[in-house]
Formats: sequence, C-alpha cells, structure tokens
Amino acid sequence: MPKEPKKRTGFLNSLEPEQKVALDELWKVLIEKFETNEVEETESPTENTHENNRKSGFGKFFNRNKTEKEEPKQTKATPEPETPANQQTLRESFWRFVLGDHPDSILLRYLRARKFNVSKASKMLLGTLKWRIQNDVSGIIEKGEKIVSTHVLQIGKGYLYGVDKEGRPVSFCHVRLHNKDDEPIEELEKFTIWLMETARLFLIPPADCVSVVFDMKDFSLSNMDYPFVSFMNKVLESHYPESLGVALILGAPWVFSGVWKVVSPLLDPVVASKVQFLDKYEDLQKFIEPSMLLKQFGGQNPYEFKFVPPQPGENDIMNDTEAKNLAYEQWWKSVDQFEKITATRLASPSPEVEQQREAAAKQLRADYFKLDPYIRARTVYHRVGILHNDGSVHW
Repeated sequence: MPKEPKKRTGFLNSLEPEQKVALDELWKVLIEKFETNEVEETESPTENTHENNRKSGFGKFFNRNKTEKEEPKQTKATPEPETPANQQTLRESFWRFVLGDHPDSILLRYLRARKFNVSKASKMLLGTLKWRIQNDVSGIIEKGEKIVSTHVLQIGKGYLYGVDKEGRPVSFCHVRLHNKDDEPIEELEKFTIWLMETARLFLIPPADCVSVVFDMKDFSLSNMDYPFVSFMNKVLESHYPESLGVALILGAPWVFSGVWKVVSPLLDPVVASKVQFLDKYEDLQKFIEPSMLLKQFGGQNPYEFKFVPPQPGENDIMNDTEAKNLAYEQWWKSVDQFEKITATRLASPSPEVEQQREAAAKQLRADYFKLDPYIRARTVYHRVGILHNDGSVHW
C-alpha cells in the first residue's frame, strides 16, 4: 500500500504548535528591533535622521501602564514616501519588503530556512533588511525597467510566464543569450533583483515560490558567468530564502558537465537539492501542463516573449504627489492596525483576535495594491495584460 505523502508544515495555515511559538517569538524580536532601530552586526552604517517620527506602535502597546485609561493617539506620524533608502528605519525596510504578501509568510520563510531556530532566523531576516536598505531595493522597484539597458530587456534572456503543476510561477532563462561582457555585473545584479521582486507579484497563495527553467540549448563556455552565478546563489540563500521551487536545467551539453563540477559545490545545499537535469523538451511536461507550456518547449501555448517598451504617460500617476501621499498614508494605517492586532495576539491570543488579524492582513494587501502604481513603475507584464493593478494575474 503506497505511503501517504508527508504533510507540508511550516507554512501559513499548516503550522505545528512549536512552529507557531517560533513565529510569535520572531515577531517579538522584530517588535524590539522596530522600537530601537538597532541591529548590532546588521545595523545600517548610515545615521537615521528620521527615527523618532517613524517608530511602530508595538512598544507603546506593551509598555503602557496597566492602569492608564487614556486612549492611544490617532495621529501617529506616517513615514515619508520619498524617504531615501539609506535613511529607512528597520520598520520601513520590513514593510517595504512585505508589500502585498501576508506578513507571516515573510517570517516563515526565514524560520523554515533556519529550521525554526528563532535566533538564527532573526539574524538572517535583519541582515536582509539591511541588505535591502543598502541596495535600495525599493528604489529598484520604483525605477523598474529603467535600471537596465533596453538590450537586456529586448533579447529576453530571462522572463516569467505561466505556472507549473503546483501553481508556482515559472521563470525561463535562455542561457545562450547571456554574455558576461555585454553588461556590467552591477547592472545584471539590479536586473536580477528587479526580476525577483516582479516575480513576487505572480505568487498567488498557496504558491509561495518560483520554478526556473534554464534552457541550455547552444550553450558554450562564453555564456558561463561565475561572478553572476555566485551573486545569484548568495541572494537566493540569504535574501530570498525558500523562494525556489525547482530549478530545471534543460538540454545541457557535455561541456556543461565540467562547469557543473565547479559550480555545484559552491551552491547552497538547499538550492542544489532543487536542481534537476532534463534531457529533452518533452521532459518539461512532467512539471508543466502542455496547455501552459510554451510551444518553443514542446507545449501547446503559443505565447512568445516580446518586450513591449514603456508607453508614454504610463507612470504619470507616480508624479501625483497628493494622491500618492494619500495612498501611502492609508497603507501605513493598515500597517499600524496589523501591528496593533499582532501585539494583542502576542499578549492575549484568542480565536476572535486571530480572525481580526487575518482580516487586517487582507486589508493590508488591498491597500498595498492601491499604493503600488505610485511606487512601482509598470512592467512589460502590466502592458501585455498579465499583471493587473489589483494584484490579480491573468495568463
């Protein structure tokens, strides 16, 4: 009699009791760090000149005298939309990281990556917040396709389309189109961050990671870029943990075997465990339904990636300061509400509070996507009708 598949745990709505405890403990660590804005070894070297007016409401909630009757003030300062990346507080960096995701799902990625060791997960997450500040990830999102040359976008060396059989978005990478001398490594790194942040828009629960197909047709050693592979490995391991579903290396020629012997020991073990080699296009149908798989890979879907350049006026809304500030303020009100209910749950958990928190998470997502057009340049996926401003995806 076949064994039943092992139940997936450690995810939203599938947490074991000890995992729930770890999640709560990690929230408590974040609460403390949001209040102090100090992260020891991961502290940002840039002095934050706006710290006092951007603290969370967590500390006031927990430290309030129990006999105090006064209602909390309703006029808490809202962070500025244009705050420079190197002046962001940890709180701002975290919520700009969450964007349209469920906040718990972010924490759970780091907990799973560190086997629910709260201390290790917190250091990893705080390191990511510092990295996002230093690399101006929110600025990359805002600038969008402007960060790279049109050539990189037009040749289609990397793009997203469709989902696999588990509902995970699929990224295709045509390795033969990559030449390490075509673009500076810094530009490729920004393009990779932009693509990974864009891929997050395609994650519709319960999907929580992306699958990647590396098309190795016509691969030669001139396409191999060791510094870029090292960057990808480090970013996936440290700053986008638990984001890779499977990496399918399709049709690798014999010359790649030598490359793989060099590369594989350098990969994070978790990343390496998700790599599978496929010999022919038909093998992709084990992972992707024929109706979704592109024709160029032996499937039935006629879609072909073609870069549609930005259209005149498509990002004019980003210059509407008044509307942008209103959307930003509403989003931060939802952030404040979620934080307040989270603090309540940590202090006095109950089914009623849990329901309120889930409702707050849904409102937070809805308000984020109202803000998104003001802080994210539209992408080719918006122009061709795949991504919609309400957060929905239509293939």
